[in-house]
This record gives sequence, C-alpha cells and structure tokens, in this order.
Amino acid sequence: MSLLGTRSAWFRSTYCALCFIPAFLLTIAIAQQLPLQTSLLANFSANLPILLNGISGAYPRDAYCSPYIIWSATGFPLALGNARDNALPVVAAVNLPSASKVVAFGHEAIPGSCCDRNDGWDKLIINSVRWMAGTKQAITIASPSDSSWWSSSGMAGVKKALNGIISITTKTVELDAFASGGWKAVDIYWIDTYIQYSDAHVAALLKFANQTGKGLLVGGHAWYWSYSHPNANIFTDLPINKVLWPLGLAVTTDLQIGFQPAPSRPPGTWLYYNTYLVASTLAAVNLGRTTFTNRTLYPPSNNALNSLVNSLPPLASAPASGLTQLWSLLSSARPNASSGVVINSSNPLDPKNGYPGKILDVAIETWAIRRGELTNMKASLSASAYPGAVPSYATRNSYDITIDGTYNQPSYRFDYGSWNSPVWRSTGLYAPPGQIINVILKTPSAIGKMLQVQIGAHTDDLSYKTTWARVPYIVSRFELKAINTSAGNPLGGLVFILVPPGSSLGDVKVTITNVVRAPYFQLNKTQRADWQNNIRTYPGPWAELDSGKFVLMLPSSAIRSLSDPTPVLQHWNIVLDHMAYLANMPTKRARAERFLVDVDISAGWMHSGYPIMAYDDPGVIQEVTDVTILQTKGAWGPYHELGHNHQWVDMQFSGSGESFNNLWTVYALEKTGTLQTSENWNEVSPQGRTSLRANYFANGANWKRDWNVWVALDTYLQLKDGFGWDFYRNMYAVYQQMPLPLAELILFLFTRSGVSR
Repeated sequence: MSLLGTRSAWFRSTYCALCFIPAFLLTIAIAQQLPLQTSLLANFSANLPILLNGISGAYPRDAYCSPYIIWSATGFPLALGNARDNALPVVAAVNLPSASKVVAFGHEAIPGSCCDRNDGWDKLIINSVRWMAGTKQAITIASPSDSSWWSSSGMAGVKKALNGIISITTKTVELDAFASGGWKAVDIYWIDTYIQYSDAHVAALLKFANQTGKGLLVGGHAWYWSYSHPNANIFTDLPINKVLWPLGLAVTTDLQIGFQPAPSRPPGTWLYYNTYLVASTLAAVNLGRTTFTNRTLYPPSNNALNSLVNSLPPLASAPASGLTQLWSLLSSARPNASSGVVINSSNPLDPKNGYPGKILDVAIETWAIRRGELTNMKASLSASAYPGAVPSYATRNSYDITIDGTYNQPSYRFDYGSWNSPVWRSTGLYAPPGQIINVILKTPSAIGKMLQVQIGAHTDDLSYKTTWARVPYIVSRFELKAINTSAGNPLGGLVFILVPPGSSLGDVKVTITNVVRAPYFQLNKTQRADWQNNIRTYPGPWAELDSGKFVLMLPSSAIRSLSDPTPVLQHWNIVLDHMAYLANMPTKRARAERFLVDVDISAGWMHSGYPIMAYDDPGVIQEVTDVTILQTKGAWGPYHELGHNHQWVDMQFSGSGESFNNLWTVYALEKTGTLQTSENWNEVSPQGRTSLRANYFANGANWKRDWNVWVALDTYLQLKDGFGWDFYRNMYAVYQQMPLPLAELILFLFTRSGVSR
C-alpha cells in the first residue's frame, strides 16, 4: 500500500509485528522470564514496524552521523551506521512511559531534507512524525529559530507530504517562550544538538516530554563539537544530553558515515543495542537467574557497551550527571572478581564476538586508565601478562629526581613523528599495578605549567583491533596542577614526566613516591660497573637504554644479560646523526626519538611515531640491541620508521610516503658500512635496482600502475646517484624556508631543478 494511505489502514498494516520477530527471541523472552526483556520486546515489536513502514534496502543518501547511546528501557534503534563490525544506532527512538515519543537523528540533514524524494530518508521522517502524532488528526510542529536553518524546510516538507492525512500547523516557538508555557500549544518540537540549552530550557523540554502524547524530534551530531572541545565530556559538557539522557538517550562524538540497508523485517538483534537491556541481562546472569549464550547477540551488545563506557565521565561527576543508577547496574553486570578477565597473547579477547560481560569488564578497566580514574583502583588481573608484574619482594620507595623542564620542539613539520607532542622525560622509575603513587613538585614555578606524569609507555590504542592481546589502552596521564598529584594505573608502567612544547622551566625537581626502580642506562652518564652490578637487576619489568638521541624501551628480561649497552647506543647515535644531516637539522636534537616493543600494535609490523612501535618479538629485540647485527646487516625496519620520523611530507610525491622515507634507511646503511648486495637488501642493491627499472620500462612504464614502493625509491635514488646525497640535504634547506602548504609535485620538480644546478 502507499506510504501516504489512509490513517487507519496504515496502523493496521504496520502493527502486524510479532510475525516479523525471530522465534528465538520470543523463546528467550518467555523462557528467561525477564520482565525488562519481555517489556522491551513488546515495545520494539509494536513500534519498529510502524517506524520502518515502507522502507527496505539501501538508503540512497549518506550523512556523517553521530551514533546514539540507548539506555531507556523502551528505546531502540531505527537505523544503524554503515561501520562494518562497529555499527551503532545513528537514528534511535524512545517510547516514553508518558506515551510521549522521542526520535533522534545523528545528523540534521536527515529530517531537514524531507520530503521531495520519497526515499528511505523521507519515509523515515514521515513515519516518525506519524508515530509521534499518534491518533491526532491535527498537530502543531514547532522549532526554535536557532534550528530553523534546517528544521523549517523539513517541517514544510512533512506538512506537504501529509497533506490530507494530518492537518499540520508549523511555527517558530523560541526556547524562552517554550519554557514559559509555550510548549502547551506544541505537539511535536524539533530541536538540534548544537543549541546551548539553559537549565530552564532543559527543564521545560523534559516537562514537555513527560506530558501525554507529545513528540520530541532531535537532529544533529556531536563529532564536530568534539574538535573544539577535545577534553570535554558528552554527559557533563554537551547541553543536548542534559535533555536526552533523562529520556534514555545520549548523542556521542563518534562518527559513522551512512546507513546500513533497512531490514526487510525488524531484526531481533537490534534490541541488544539497548545498553540497559544488555547490562540488566548480564547482571541477571551473575545472579544465576538467566543465561546469555546466544552468540548472535554478542556483537551488538559489545558495540553498544563499548560506546557507552568510552563516553562516561569521571566517577566524581556521576551524581550530577544522572549516572548513579547506570554505574550501579554496570558494577552488577561485571564478572565476579573470582572470574575476572585475564588478557594475554595466548588468551586474546575478541571484542566483537566475546562474551559481553568480559568485554564490559575490560571496557571499564580501559575507561579508568584513559580517564585517570583512581577511585577504588586495584591491580588488573591482566597486568602480570602485559606490561608485567612488579615482584612482591620489591620495596616501594620515594625517589628524588631532576628533569629538564625546557622543551623547544623541532621547528620542522615532521608529521609522522608526532613532532608537536610533549616530550617524555624518563625517571627510571616504575609504578606498580593498581597502586597510588604521588608526584611532588619541589620547583614551585613548575606548578600548573602543563607538566604531566605519565604511567605506562605503550601508547598504541588497540580498541578497534579485531582481537585484544592486552588491555587495549594502558597509559594514564595526570596533569601536575598542584604541589602533590596522585596518580596510578591498574596495569602499572614506567613513569615519565611530560613537558609540553614551548616550556622553559629549566631544571625541575620532583619527588615520586611508592615506586620501584627500573633498569635505566644513559650513555656517557651511567657507569658500566653500576649497570652490571645493580641497575640491570632493578625490579621494574621494563627498561630504557638511552643514547641521548635514541631511547630503546624494552622488557627488562631482554636486557638483563646485556653487559654493556654502550656500543649499541653509540651505533644508534651514529645513525641518528647521519639522518639529521640528510634532513638538514642539527645533530643536537630537540628530543630523543623513542623505540618501543609491544605485544600488539595499532598498525603494521612496525610504525613510526613517538614512540616508534614494533612487536615484542625476540628477533626485533635482537635487531636493535645486537651491535654485530647492526654493523653487518643493519636494521631496515627501525631505520625505515626513523626515516618516517624525519620525513618532510610536503617534499614527497603523493603515494610515495613508504619510499621517500627509505632514503634515510639507505643513507644510514651506507654510512654505517652496511653493503647493499643481492644477499643483503637486494631491492636497493645495484643489481636489484637495475632489474626493477628494466621491468618497469618493459611493462610500458605505467606510472599509475607500476610506480610502486621499490620503483619509487629507485627514482629517488637516481637523483642521489646523479647529484650526491647533499642534493636531498640542500632540498630540505630550501623546503624548510617555504611557507605552507606546498604544491608537492610541481614544486618538487621546480626545486629539484634549482638545487641540482
């Protein structure tokens, strides 16, 4: 039948709902006898077919949507984002106990563009308005003028589309007037996520929603807001959520592009995007009242729980944010302490298909680490696996240290190397898992100057990987705003003081309490005898070997047999000095580059950054610590990533990022006496390069198809062959004086011509 058919026929056709619900869900609801689940199932089955009436298949238009958290016991998704394994609701609805209704869209363009196309978007808006109108034959739809830039066209479109079916009056009602009683003459109020709602506005909107038979339509996202509010929280700082959360929804700062196709029948798995249902089910499992074994329900449950927990503010704000009940239920939903979650490389966790109780447990632990939450902190059961346990015999002590509080960041835009990040100052100390340490600033001028204490070195966020071989986020940071700052991390970790770019504090004296020492060797400072007799046996499970220009961060077990780190660190200084020369930068560096191994990393076998990341693999550790290997074979992978950290992005041809950085790899190999032969790095040997070039031209010299990583590197090396390595140093000198942005290809050719004369 037509979407715009008669009102009674429309309701009859869409209320045939239970026939579309999979039988297994009905069985679950009946067999488990969970009142919440049964109630939500009935609400879902009665209302979703109405809202999706006439909609099937792909939505023809996309939008950059923010997903919604659903917490209401009567809330459910209307559309999911097109985010593969991480799909979340980008349109959600709540059927309130008052019989009023809420429909929230993750982008205002969805309702704002209604209704000339009669496509899935338009039908979703029309269905939503009809659902909110209920049996009323005449309604008033209003919005504040702050939303009129999108709502006026949408309201006009809805009015036109429903002409002859519902009599619709549209008008502007400002929020102040709405709060003063103007809401009484409004049936459906359209608002957005961008308005700065006052307390009076919030109170009026909630009062409106708790009347009988009203409708609240919300459009908008929060991902753009997050760009200008990087340290804000959606529950404590985003005004729209002060309206939505008491109604059982919250818009998040995540981003999902487009929609999954509309289902031909309401899928029962959609119920499990309701986080209240999932948490209640898990709590019931813990009490032995039910089971939760249907694995098809795990992916939506896990996606929804992760979205919720990742968005939560610190515990201290829970009462003011209306989150006390939520935290109580989440605590009940976590596994019992005796059956807590242990993640390690031999027992990884699947964040998509794993049991939701385990995923919730790790999500809350990750949240606490990310937020620096110290309330009720305890050692993670996963800490002993990674990054490692501190021996029980190791005495926790206080240590006085002095760090360099001055940091003038590199003046060059080395994008791959996190050039604009704070510099890490090593302390040689380790925070035990789950224990509070205190950082006491003995230099008053350093208080409140954006210094931070960081616990943990493993900064790669693994949240979006398909398996977790460790807790996905394990670094905590705390700003040093007072003389004494408490800090801690359930997994423990090396302790660093972070100094922001532009800081000029000079020497800063610090006392750090309740920590143990970790092996820390500094070239030209640490005495060999001290290293051999004491330092390398310190109990911290992670060690640092610091050349002054390059810091290796490795498991302590990997360096305890290293009798003298001096030769290997001297080698790394030679490498770093040559790389600095080629990049036309001082050999006295603004910061030391860092290299860290991890049980898993966010991308690749290794990746650039600060720190450079690599797998915790015996071969990798040998590659960076065995001076014989370094002097005879070199270390292509680490050199390659260091090349990225010296890479001037605007100098390279588009698509050749993985080639241009290898100029530093080849240069370091040459300058440290490593020969490029057919047996050793064949691709850059004379024979290998000749073969690559011959194949490229033999196949028609197709730049787009065949100018791959190695052919591109050969192209760059031909310029070196013709003009010497100083060609690139001189190119850098010219580029470093140019304003940004730069036109890569044409400017490269122009600059090359000038430099090569």
